This record gives sequence, structure tokens and C-alpha cells, in this order.
Amino acid sequence: MESKIFTAALNHLKLFGQSGIPKYEDEWTHFASICASFPDESVEVLSFGMGTKCLGASQLDKNGYSINDSHAEVLARRGFVGFLFEEFQNVYFGLVSKYFYLVDSKIGLIDGVKFHFCASHTPCGDASIFSVNEAENSVMNNSRPMHADDIFRTGAKCVLSGPQDPHGKLNKFHIVSQFRTKPGRGKIAIFFTY
Repeated sequence: MESKIFTAALNHLKLFGQSGIPKYEDEWTHFASICASFPDESVEVLSFGMGTKCLGASQLDKNGYSINDSHAEVLARRGFVGFLFEEFQNVYFGLVSKYFYLVDSKIGLIDGVKFHFCASHTPCGDASIFSVNEAENSVMNNSRPMHADDIFRTGAKCVLSGPQDPHGKLNKFHIVSQFRTKPGRGKIAIFFTY
């Protein structure tokens, strides 16, 4: 099922043509999606995002057209939350959903429907900090070889007023569940990963 989900996400990426897709060898981006799978093993992409940037305050738009955290996984999650709100509203108004049902004013997930998060890269922050054993046992094949020196890394730095990463070897390089800063283009953007 994992390969069907990843294939559906990649096929969805092709719908965008070259918009947002790296054009040169030194350019890259990440994508993330949230998909639904059904008992007949079909897969549907519900939300999709591409991006790697965390925008600073100077780049934000007062109308909300740009958002602070424009990482792929954040955009995919935001789209999925919008999908959920719309589906829940439809179910409450008596419309048929292939994902949810309503009984006694409570929404339930239809049997056999599952939601899956799919990403081309580990998300930013604590989600990029994991053990060597987890990396070695991963079922996904990476087109780039993994190096021991980048297994436990995130680019986000701990805020100066809190505990700091010890920068030791392997799993002693970072600490988790800390407020971190990630430089955007312009002023520093602050976010919390937990």
C-alpha cells in the first residue's frame, strides 16, 4: 500500500507541470501529501504541499497570501484541515461522504478508510532527529546515500534563552522538544516543534 500512496502523491505532483518544480540541478524542493486509502485499495490525494521555506516577518502579506511556515508538510496539513472542515460541514448538513458518517451528532470514520501522510523528506525540526537504528531499518529507499554525519540533524537552532543542543556525536548532537529558530529570508522566524 505504501508504494501506491507514494505513487499517487508523485502523480499529483505532475499535475502542477513545472510550476514550483526545480528547474536546475542545484535547485530542490520537498513535497508532502495527505492521502486517503479505501478498502478496494484505491488511493486519493486529499491535500498536497511543496516548499522548504520559513518566511520572516518582512515577507508576510497582511492579506494572508503568504504564511510564515511554508514547508511542504505544513502546507499539506493546512490543506487537510480545510478538507476536514468541509467534509464535517457536509456530513452535518446531510450530504453523503465517502470518508465520514454521522450518528447521534457524532462524526465517525467509515470502516476501511485510512488517512496517510506522505513526504519526500523528514519534516523540519524534531522530526528530523532520529536514531541510527531507525534510519538503517527504514523501508524507503533513498536516491542519495545517507551519511553518518547528517542522520541526527535539523537546521533549526534552539532559542538562546532555553537549553542548547550539545553538538556531541550521533544522538548526542541535538535535544528534542525545544523552542527553535529557523532563519527565513529576512528577520528570524520562531517556531516550536514538539
